[in-house]
Formats: sequence, C-alpha cells, structure tokens
Amino acid sequence: MIDPSQQQKEFMRQAALNAGVSGKLYIDAKPDECFLRLKVVNLTNLDPERLTHLLCSALAMVGEGLNLEVKTYIRKEGKHE
Repeated sequence: MIDPSQQQKEFMRQAALNAGVSGKLYIDAKPDECFLRLKVVNLTNLDPERLTHLLCSALAMVGEGLNLEVKTYIRKEGKHE
C-alpha cells in the first residue's frame, strides 16, 4: 500500500494552510462491522463537494491497493451519481 512520505504530508498541510483551509474531520468507525462514516464540519476556503470527491478518491485508492472492488455512491439531492 502506498503511504505518503512525511515530506509529502507536510507539503499538503502547508499548501492547505497557505490557502486558509481549515475545519474538522470526524471519523465514526465500527471495525467489527467494517463500518466507516466521515463528517466534515466548519470547513473554510475549500468547496465541500471538492473535498467529498477528494476523500472518496483517497478511500478508493486504498481499497484498490488492497485488491478490493470499489464502488462509490455520491448522493446528490436524493440521487446517486
């Protein structure tokens, strides 16, 4: 599995800091049920839809790296994309 280096993580953090991006990411997980839910609150200077797509892409990359079939459903006004 690909793990970003500390240098890459710091570069991303610094870029977000320079852009004024801030907020909180809450992760609700039940490992015994393979359940995972994310919630972002107080997001500033980053489009919520863009962040949602970025997080989905990151999770898909991890799943594919584990040789899992990945299906992503993004709800929009009660519909799936």
